[in-house]
Amino acid sequence: MPSIAAELDAWAAAFNAGDAGALTALYADTAVLWGTLSPLMLTDATGIRRYFEQAFSAAAKPAVSLGVQHVRMAGNAAINSGSYTFSLLRTGQLQIVPARFSFVYQATPDGWRIVDHHSSVMPVG
Repeated sequence: MPSIAAELDAWAAAFNAGDAGALTALYADTAVLWGTLSPLMLTDATGIRRYFEQAFSAAAKPAVSLGVQHVRMAGNAAINSGSYTFSLLRTGQLQIVPARFSFVYQATPDGWRIVDHHSSVMPVG
């Protein structure tokens, strides 16, 4: 069984480095992203890269810490659902944003690529 958790670690490392290019490279060209703080569904690499570039320019030192993960395999696909917490410095104030995620990965000749990523703010309660 492949280490899908390691794939998420790579995503978190690229996010914490503020590297929109490295993040975008983890997604398939036809990937879909529902970003945590975005009202739009992004359906191509250009939109995904722009989303991360805007996120990094809108907040100083954005970071993510990973929480629980639940990985399932389905043929040449893998699903990782869980939680993470974002910390963002906006207008001089630290914001903590607990969120939940679902990443769907597909095996490709170049390794695992994210084909679907949904993230939303964790409800209170």
